[in-house]
This record gives sequence, structure tokens and C-alpha cells, in this order.
Amino acid sequence: MLKFFSKHNSEAVLHVIADVNQVDEVRQDLTSPDQLLQASIIRLVNGKQVGPHAHELRTTHMTIPVRTQECWFVFRGCIEVQLFDEDQGFMGKYELHAGQLLITFAGGHALNCVKADTVLLEFKNGPYLGRDYQTFSFEQSVSCKSSSV
Repeated sequence: MLKFFSKHNSEAVLHVIADVNQVDEVRQDLTSPDQLLQASIIRLVNGKQVGPHAHELRTTHMTIPVRTQECWFVFRGCIEVQLFDEDQGFMGKYELHAGQLLITFAGGHALNCVKADTVLLEFKNGPYLGRDYQTFSFEQSVSCKSSSV
């Protein structure tokens, strides 16, 4: 798993890249408990069961501003992602293949499909209240890094 920290706040994780095919633990939590978007990779052994259950409705008393957090999971194919800090500073360009994912908590990101018939699963915290992002320009030619994690 790769974690990308803000240059302006060294404790703020902005992005995470993980590969579901390279998990050695039974459970690898990809997010900290305080994030709105929660994600884990769970390796199941044959016969493992999770009994029937339903999660209870909870009321939260969050008074902090909330931003959309996203997870892009490459189901098939390949994408190229660019990652940006909270001030739109460039952090890197990475290629993600089937079984790899990107989680963005803050900062910016961009995507370019590099293989035909790529299928991407996208997850966000909700509810969806309409477009909530600002676009910005970034013109820089950089080589793409492998996202071996």
C-alpha cells in the first residue's frame, strides 16, 4: 500500500494506492477510522462465513465541513492517475491495473484510460448533492510510475 501525504500537513493522508492481489494479512484497513469513506481488503478462506446481519441507523453530530471522498477500483484494464496536493501541487502520476485501487480523501486527482475496455468501479460517500468540485489546469509531461505496492 502506498500512502501520499500532504506537503503542507505531513500527517494528512491525501491518497492511498493498494493492490488487492498483494495483501498478506487477513484484513488490511486502507483508511483510518476517522475518514468518512471506509475501505478494507479482506482475504477470505474457503468456508469463512459472516452471519446474517443489518447495520443500525445512527445519528452523527458532525459539525465539520465534509468533502467528497472517492475510491476508483480497476476491475479490468488500465488507467493512469495524476495525484495533486491540497494546493493543486503535482504529487505524481501512476498506472493502475486490474485489482488495484486509488482512494482520495483530499487533494486532487485526474484519470486517463490507457487500455480499451477498461472497467472502473467508483465509490463515494453520499448522499449525492450534485457536482461539488472545481476543475483546474495542469500541463506537465511526466513519466508514469508503476504502482507496485
